[in-house]
Amino acid sequence: NDNYDISGKFDLITKDNDGLHVIDFKTSKKEEMDPFQLDFYQLLAELNFDQPVKKASFYFLKSGKKKSFKVKKEAEEIKNDVLSRIEKIKKTKDFKPKPSKLCQYCLFTSFCPAKKKAEELTKKVNEEELYSDDLPF
Repeated sequence: NDNYDISGKFDLITKDNDGLHVIDFKTSKKEEMDPFQLDFYQLLAELNFDQPVKKASFYFLKSGKKKSFKVKKEAEEIKNDVLSRIEKIKKTKDFKPKPSKLCQYCLFTSFCPAKKKAEELTKKVNEEELYSDDLPF
């Protein structure tokens, strides 16, 4: 069985009496949501903070809208989903990575054939591009 180093960056995690709330800020004009992304952040948060995630949200910076979800999946189910996606990518013979500064957000960089190029590109990203004083809180 292969071992993978998988990482991600949280935009924001808050805590209340019920547990953790993971928030992912979206900068795109389109209000697209991938629930797998929040599942993945839930898994990382629970593993890193040893506390349950009770809610996960997408916050669309351009429109100011927020879409929240109550967490329903167990960590083991999310782990299996991650491994399934990894295997699917590995079996896709014509998978051609397109390295860019967006690689810093990719869940699969650790085993990507373009890992070195991706690392070079993401090192060039300025802190100004990653953080903003214009956030609504």
